[in-house]
Amino acid sequence: MSGNFLTIPGDDPIQRRSRHSSKSSKIADGSVNQMRMRRRQRRLNASCAEAGRRRAKSSSLSDLISSFDTKAQAHSELQKVTAFSGHFDKNHKPTFSKEEYGKPIPGSKTEHRGAEAQARVCTEMKELCEIINEYGKTPCKSLLPPELQSATKVISFGELFTIYTVISDKLVGILLRTRKHQLTFFEGEVLFQKRDDDVPVFLMQPIDDIRTYCNNKALQARRSVSPMPN
Repeated sequence: MSGNFLTIPGDDPIQRRSRHSSKSSKIADGSVNQMRMRRRQRRLNASCAEAGRRRAKSSSLSDLISSFDTKAQAHSELQKVTAFSGHFDKNHKPTFSKEEYGKPIPGSKTEHRGAEAQARVCTEMKELCEIINEYGKTPCKSLLPPELQSATKVISFGELFTIYTVISDKLVGILLRTRKHQLTFFEGEVLFQKRDDDVPVFLMQPIDDIRTYCNNKALQARRSVSPMPN
């Protein structure tokens, strides 16, 4: 036999080199394709991220414009009902909800002044009760009806009027408020000087409880003020 016995038929070295070269070429082509796909994917991701940023920026700008328009419209409506503005419209009729009717604009100076006035009234109520507690006498419980058994002090309206007018001229108004809050009690719808000088005025709670109650009411009034609008 001629030739190399160990040579496998059909396994020519040239063919082997050709197969190896073809296989290497396929691997190289696959790597190139993968790199291209990765680049394409990165470009796509970057494009999506940029589009998202643009949408977010556009949405933020739209929100700012909408917020500005809302505040501008509210300011325009306020100027129409403000008598001292240059845009006052006497024919303009503002609309209010049931909760807003009869109340100042939230956060306005009017609301702030109203809250401070309520706090001052609570302070004056406390001061009046302190005067009754200081100058009044301890009532005889056996002579009092059941509804007045909790009274701690009593003073005549005439004596109270003489003492309190040195401090304030609003005795009757403050006295009516203290009765409304069940801090004092007296008979009659309203009291008049001279005519009702002998009417007894009762202090219905211990003075420490009254101080705590009035202080809490004053603090609550101040805290009820809405924050100033931006």
